[in-house]
Amino acid sequence: SRPQMSPDDRPTAPSLSPGRGAVGGTSVISMLRGRSGLSPVMIGRHSALARLQGLVDVAEVTLEFDSADGPLVALVSGEAGVGKTRLLREFAENLPEQVQLLSAQAQPGSMGRAFDVLGQLATAGERPGEGAVKAVEAAVLRGPTVLLVEDLHWIDADSAHTMEELCAKPWPQLVVVGTYR
Repeated sequence: SRPQMSPDDRPTAPSLSPGRGAVGGTSVISMLRGRSGLSPVMIGRHSALARLQGLVDVAEVTLEFDSADGPLVALVSGEAGVGKTRLLREFAENLPEQVQLLSAQAQPGSMGRAFDVLGQLATAGERPGEGAVKAVEAAVLRGPTVLLVEDLHWIDADSAHTMEELCAKPWPQLVVVGTYR
């Protein structure tokens, strides 16, 4: 059984802390909760949730063996309103405490703005691409890390390229989960 944390207990500062982090001053859970029409109860996605949780379990075990494998990647697809965000919210709320959580979300206009998506991971004053890589690397060095990226169908080319580079790193403790329609 995975430990659960109340969404209200999660930090909302722009820095990461063990277990949970925030991006741009907004907690990950708040970002996922902010969607209108989200059901308070997840229905019919328990096998998908179990598969996502299994990836985190593999990343935690792989870390113990000092593997040189790359990150685990999962893509969640479906039409608007099918429950992708609800699934990610449930996944994020049930991550073990030692797992670092990073998140970014594309918007309809993101395609036309360089690093609009992964730049959300950088701190103020940093170059967005370098800051995003630095934020992910710092989290990975602390332990198992999940990077959630919502709405990949709107991602800008620079963020997509940076994601590709992140997924080629020898970081088996990183799990990248993206949604798209």
